[in-house]
Amino acid sequence: MDRRELARLVVQREKDPHYWQQELAWLLGEESVGLLAPVCEQGQIGLRFPDSGPCIDTAIAALARRIAPLLGRGTRVCVDLTAVLAQAGDREPALLSHLLQRLTAAVDRCLPRRDDSGQPGRLMFSLPAGLPSLTGLLRRHARNPSARPMIALRVSDDLLSAACPPDSILPGGAVVDVNNAGKLWHSLTDISHRRSDIVLVLQTTTHPSCELAVPEPAEVVMPVSLFEARPETAWLAIKVDIAAFGPCPDRQRFQVLRRALRVGMRLADNLLDDWDWASKALRHDAMVNRRLAVHIVGIGGLVDRCAMDPSSLTTLRYLERWMAVVKQLMVRESIALAHLRGQFPELPVKELVDMLVKGFGSELAGKLVRQRSLRHRHLMVMSPFALFPDGQPRHSFAAYFHLLPVIRFADTIAMYGFECRHRLNCDEYRRLLQMSWAISRNRQ
Repeated sequence: MDRRELARLVVQREKDPHYWQQELAWLLGEESVGLLAPVCEQGQIGLRFPDSGPCIDTAIAALARRIAPLLGRGTRVCVDLTAVLAQAGDREPALLSHLLQRLTAAVDRCLPRRDDSGQPGRLMFSLPAGLPSLTGLLRRHARNPSARPMIALRVSDDLLSAACPPDSILPGGAVVDVNNAGKLWHSLTDISHRRSDIVLVLQTTTHPSCELAVPEPAEVVMPVSLFEARPETAWLAIKVDIAAFGPCPDRQRFQVLRRALRVGMRLADNLLDDWDWASKALRHDAMVNRRLAVHIVGIGGLVDRCAMDPSSLTTLRYLERWMAVVKQLMVRESIALAHLRGQFPELPVKELVDMLVKGFGSELAGKLVRQRSLRHRHLMVMSPFALFPDGQPRHSFAAYFHLLPVIRFADTIAMYGFECRHRLNCDEYRRLLQMSWAISRNRQ
């Protein structure tokens, strides 16, 4: 989609389209210092392999026919195999290899011919990281690098709790490898560090931004943003690159950031209604849940551009204040949009008010719910890899580990930007994931 079409879509519902066209031009222009950008222009979706019963090949063929049109339009697709593998029992190793090979081949056969120069979307699979046959599968998977799809391994809390004693989570702590979980964790991080087609995703790190919303079962991986989500849900992903500011007065930074988030979130909310979603189910989810994934990136870049010391407690406290401001601005803007346009429809406002009426009365109960009702179910996403600067860093990569506590402000912790893991050694990469997991257990 070119910028002219994008501009038409995002302002066509506004009462004053000329004003919002100017705001959009500012947002996309040089004055906003390139602060906002899309994460995945053609979209992303996570699917579950269907409950196939005894006939796996029939399910593969049906799923391939469904996936191929999505890939043909450039959408990134991730298929989670957890449910079908849970029923495999002793057949798990053979079934896992069979699924990966047959589904990839079936999708390739079903892909539509493309008459333009666009590239088809990429297929990814997600698996539980604790599968007994996983290590052997990954070794076989490596033998055919030209045809292998990406694999996201969903790392559970139970695995990390067993694999990482408390002292292994701290910087410089000794890694105690005395049990099978520890050996598996070391093996998985070694493989993921070496290979670009294997990514580790932490489980149970996706929470709603609206404190009144009930957490959803997260059973698939979003293939670009790299966090867990409910299957077949519609996400509009954008990124806020705070490194674009560089050294400038805090007041100026705040004013630009506030304007960019106000314009960006309002126009993104418009886009949820008018985006060309790939299916009716996705369009319905976009309407009733209004999910935004606002990736905060460029933290390490900001530290370097402002000549700050990443290992300093002063720097950490400064960034924590800014992340709190970013979160507060997004929540306030979502609340303002909820007052203007209504809360996301899946939020059970009436039921929540009814629960509070007895203790607070109907007027106060309604006010309390309105004050906490958001327009969007999800908002702020952060990745530990956002802590490292692009290009040549001013400090050793290990120094940026001291910035990790800032990710506690995120509603969702993702692995977006994991490509830079090769700039860490394997022990540093393993410690980064362990520390991220520990912080995710104790978020605000």
